[in-house]
Amino acid sequence: MLEELQSMHKVCPLCHSDRVIGDLFLITGQYKCIDCGYEGAFIITMDDDNYRKLLEDDEKNNIK
Repeated sequence: MLEELQSMHKVCPLCHSDRVIGDLFLITGQYKCIDCGYEGAFIITMDDDNYRKLLEDDEKNNIK
């Protein structure tokens, strides 16, 4: 039950930032990453634990 209470992150598929915004009214279904400028309909959604693991893997592999 606690897993359900974890917050979800919308993650950029290019730079793995969670600073992603959708268009205001979701008319176009497009997202934009504030950090790298990615624009597109594909976005990754993951919970806190998986996002933390992704960032740890990025750090181990010197990504970013």
